[in-house]
Formats: sequence, C-alpha cells, structure tokens
Amino acid sequence: MTQRRCPPFTEPYTIQRGDTLYKIAVERNTTPAVIQFLNPFITSPYSLVVGQIICVPV
Repeated sequence: MTQRRCPPFTEPYTIQRGDTLYKIAVERNTTPAVIQFLNPFITSPYSLVVGQIICVPV
C-alpha cells in the first residue's frame, strides 16, 4: 500500500480489524467529525476498510 501524505499536525493511521471512527477518535482525544473532515473520502463512519490509511490528529 502507498504512503499517505497527511496535513501538518496529523499522521497516517492504518485501519485495523475492529476499528471504528469513534474508537479511533477516543484514542486520539478528538471526535469522529474531525477525522471525517481530515479524510473527506470517508463518506460513512461504517465505510472503514482494514488496511486503509487515514490521517488522524497527533
């Protein structure tokens, strides 16, 4: 899989089995809405795919 370029103050995160936007947001002390804003290709919180690379706040 190719490396994803993320904006400043964010880093790439690879979706793991069992991940949800809510779970990732809680771990990062943010909200699912912020993660969706950083990743406009996430059209639904249920559309995460294992191995997919998204940007998350650091």
